Amino acid sequence: MSSPLVRSGECRKFAPNIFNKTKCTNCFRQKEEHSAEALESNRASRKIAKCGYLFVAPGWDFTVPLNRTKRWQRRWFVLYDDGELTYSLDEHPETVPQCSIDMNKVVEVADGEELTGNAFSLLIRTAEDTCHFVKGTCREEARWWADVLSVFPRSKGRHKRNATFPGSQTSLSSASIIQSPVRGIFSKQTEF
Repeated sequence: MSSPLVRSGECRKFAPNIFNKTKCTNCFRQKEEHSAEALESNRASRKIAKCGYLFVAPGWDFTVPLNRTKRWQRRWFVLYDDGELTYSLDEHPETVPQCSIDMNKVVEVADGEELTGNAFSLLIRTAEDTCHFVKGTCREEARWWADVLSVFPRSKGRHKRNATFPGSQTSLSSASIIQSPVRGIFSKQTEF
């Protein structure tokens, strides 16, 4: 078995470190410092950490009341071990993903119900202030995805910020709910 390092010291294959997914296990350099060939080699051999169907609201601004009544789109989500979250129309591996989110650059994963008006929804906000809204079909599914996705912002040691819409200056009145730990969302007991 050959080593992933070439004699010149350049890593031939980016393999994410188990503690810091942005650094390579082989050479301990940042992901961005690797060549395109090394990154492509990683894409071919990476593992799926989690996958399943979720609903997505692509690029919707929920401050517009009409968007709160639109139908969400059902998509196949795949989270890879290197932190890339993609979604596509179906679960076939040949289907080209419609969107890719680098979870290593995500600032916040929070409960999105107050913002969207839809139960079991999650907000995924990137460092570029791009908001992605996804939702599950039940509380358990949403909690399951929230637990898996919330690992990425916490692993970077970032501080949580108020969830705001892109371009807006203030958060909604439910900032205390949105800033609560993700593990606490969807735990409200409903009595019948």
